[in-house]
Amino acid sequence: MFVKNHKYFMEKAYKLAEEAYTQNEVPVGCVIVRNNEVISFGHNMTNQLSNPLAHAEVVAIKQGLNSGLITESDFKNHDKNLMCIQDSSYNVTDFYNIQFFSNNAIHNEEKTLLGEFRNKTINKKSNHLHFYVNLEPCGMCTEILHQFNCCYFYTCRNNIFGGNTVLKINNKNKGFFFDDEERSINLLKLFYKRENLNAPEDIRKCKGA
Repeated sequence: MFVKNHKYFMEKAYKLAEEAYTQNEVPVGCVIVRNNEVISFGHNMTNQLSNPLAHAEVVAIKQGLNSGLITESDFKNHDKNLMCIQDSSYNVTDFYNIQFFSNNAIHNEEKTLLGEFRNKTINKKSNHLHFYVNLEPCGMCTEILHQFNCCYFYTCRNNIFGGNTVLKINNKNKGFFFDDEERSINLLKLFYKRENLNAPEDIRKCKGA
C-alpha cells in the first residue's frame, strides 16, 4: 500500500504549504499521486477565494477533476451520487454530495455549503489514488477522502479538527501518520503568530494590544 518515494511526495506537499503561508493562507498543502506520478496538487485557498471549503485537499481534487486526471471511476460506489465540481468557479454550489456531511461532527456551516450532484454509472476502474498532506485532514476532508478509492498520508496530527485524531473517522484504515511533525508545527506557529488581515479589525486590534 505504501507508495515508493512517499517522502519525496510529502516534501512536495510541504513546499505547497510554504507557498500557502506566503499567501496568508493556513499552511497546508496536498499532492495527489497515481502510479508514483503527481497528477494534481493544491494548497489552502480559503482566504483568496473567500470560501471556507477551499481546503488543500479540495483544491487538489478540483484541479484533478478539471484536468480529467481524476474521474468518477476514482470514487467508491461510483454508480451512486458523486461529486460534481468540474466547473471553473468556486461558488457555494460547487462541492459535495450531502452524504459527505451526514456525520454530526461536521460543522453546521459546512452543511449549508452543499453542492450539486448527479447519478452516473462508470464501469472502468482506475488505479487507486494516494493523497499526501502535511497536516492531518479535518473532519470534512476526511469524509471526502473516504469517498475515494485511495489512501492518504500526513506528517502532522491535527489535535483540534483532525478526522482521525479527534473525530475518529478513520474506521477503514485509509489514513496513515508519519512522525515528522516539527516542520509543519513550526510553520503553523509562524502563521498564527502573524496578523490575519482577514480578521475583523477589532479582533486584530485586541491581538496587537
